[in-house]
Amino acid sequence: MVSHLDLVPTLVELAGGERRPEWDGVSLVGLLKRDEPQPDRELVFEKTYHDGYDPARALRTKDRKYIRHFVPGPRLALAKDLEASLTRQGMGDAHLEPREMEEFYDLTVDPDELTNLSTDEGLADQVADFRERLTAKMRDGGDELLDGDIAPMPHPQRPTRSRP
Repeated sequence: MVSHLDLVPTLVELAGGERRPEWDGVSLVGLLKRDEPQPDRELVFEKTYHDGYDPARALRTKDRKYIRHFVPGPRLALAKDLEASLTRQGMGDAHLEPREMEEFYDLTVDPDELTNLSTDEGLADQVADFRERLTAKMRDGGDELLDGDIAPMPHPQRPTRSRP
């Protein structure tokens, strides 16, 4: 598993530099050269805004994925332009059904994430463990979402041109 956060440490190492301790990513040079096996790791993913407020956080391991949604929404939130397209309108509305606030997938048997196991009583301890680990990572990272809704970033004002 790799993350876009791995790009900077990888490029810095390739250029002969040193990795900085505050970087979340890891260098992939050893993996690319096939000198080192890929390490077991956990990746945290986050989304707050795309074209609307839809905050979600996820914790991914090699064989499991836990997703937590922070506001109700549809099972699959499409970008507004896609949702309004004629093509999408001809495909039905199943994706608009309410989603679960938590999702948990066993990627070894369900790599396409089609079966949400978050309410499976036999997996309750695993779901709770992932929930706690994700919350701890959010806390350690200073994630503002733990304190409530996050306001959108202000759009920078474009300079106005004065006409002669």
